[in-house]
Amino acid sequence: MFDFPTLSSTLCRRGMAIATISSLVGLSLTLDISPTFAQSSSEGEQVVYAPQLQNWEDPPPGLPGRRGAAGSRTGCVGTANHDYQPLTSLVPMNVFGLTTQASPTFYFYVPPNQVEVAEFVLEDEMGDRIDKVELALQQHSGLVAVNLADLPNSPTLDVNRVYAVSFQLNCHGQLVDYVTTGIKRIPLETSQQQELGEGAKADKIRFYTQNGIWYDLLQTLIEAYPHDPSIALNLNTLLAAQEIELQHLLPVINPSQPTVLSLSQ
Repeated sequence: MFDFPTLSSTLCRRGMAIATISSLVGLSLTLDISPTFAQSSSEGEQVVYAPQLQNWEDPPPGLPGRRGAAGSRTGCVGTANHDYQPLTSLVPMNVFGLTTQASPTFYFYVPPNQVEVAEFVLEDEMGDRIDKVELALQQHSGLVAVNLADLPNSPTLDVNRVYAVSFQLNCHGQLVDYVTTGIKRIPLETSQQQELGEGAKADKIRFYTQNGIWYDLLQTLIEAYPHDPSIALNLNTLLAAQEIELQHLLPVINPSQPTVLSLSQ
């Protein structure tokens, strides 16, 4: 099956949750993209729609999941007093998410480090490697983005297929930390594709939220942050609901301008 590295830590496979401003409620359902599209909104409207992720799909059995790294003790990652947020993949608590895109963007939080090279690996549900590239991290920290279209082979995701993604930090030729997450591309009807293309930002957020489409929702919120105060609220709520401990770092790392990694030479 999946040929990803192993480190001695507990895999992050916990339950899922949806969030409102006032409460957190557990939910686990099978995806059904059937709700009608939200009523059109103007682009000038403030998006005060707190993400209430619905219609989740569980990851298939055997899919590797490690959302947060244990923290490296090699000295290559982190701070001298070990008081830092470890390498984290921005995915739900069940370490699995949906997308409608053939070439989605994956987001990772990288702590302060001395790492020059990161490794990105994409495998299918059978564990067959689709792509493996070395990326020039060059000691960058903060929010890091990797889009499949930017990779040399430009791999794409097939509809209704499950994939696993690994993001690894290598220091002096050795693996020091990694995260592994799952993703599935789902189809949209022609009418839904058209409505998404024509819809305002608020409509897209509602649509992705109501259908549990994590990767597209996250990308929409990150690209809009911090231009709209309500977007910051939505992004904070989304991360908090999934216990991604980055809310306090958002003003510092500026999610709207993540580091886009290039190939290592």
